[in-house]
Amino acid sequence: MEHKLPDGSVITLNKFSSISYSKTFKGDTRSIEFEGEAYFDVAKDPNKPFVINANGAEVKVLGTAFNLIAEHGFAELTVTEGKVQFSDLSDNESVVLTVGERGKIVDGRITSLKNKDFNFLSWKTKKLYFKQGEILKNVASDLERFYNVTVEFEDDSIELMPVSEHSFDNDDITYILDLFSTLHNLKYTIEDNKINISKVSE
Repeated sequence: MEHKLPDGSVITLNKFSSISYSKTFKGDTRSIEFEGEAYFDVAKDPNKPFVINANGAEVKVLGTAFNLIAEHGFAELTVTEGKVQFSDLSDNESVVLTVGERGKIVDGRITSLKNKDFNFLSWKTKKLYFKQGEILKNVASDLERFYNVTVEFEDDSIELMPVSEHSFDNDDITYILDLFSTLHNLKYTIEDNKINISKVSE
């Protein structure tokens, strides 16, 4: 769901996410309260920083674009444009993140690293990409997040199987499971939102 704010900023909310803000952004900042996951495209205003309060984390920008997750004592921010100050309000630590970087706050500890997740915006783009050599454990993690399912492997060795490069554009999950099952001699069952993957008996 897309929201256009009074300053022209655009926020695309993932499901089960929420924001609250003043209709007129009075004062020296443009402040909002946020919980869940969303993509922010913030309008530039060098005289009035855009500030997000999110479950003990604070994000401060002048004009940029980024994906933010803030829920259950966890916060993660990935920058796609510009520069962002990402702060942990519990101990006043902060990091400055630029394009291609990701910051995390877990259990009161803030870290920053290069973003290597090709699918961090899959919820918004409806596209998934798996690079050559990606292991099935990581594929399953992306499928869980994208399709809101739980994936379990009958054998730990299956998790480490590498896949070939593939791209998917809003495809049904059974199409993806059928493809990887055929390529890796696997089978799967689906019950409610739980997927079990196992090897085909020889």
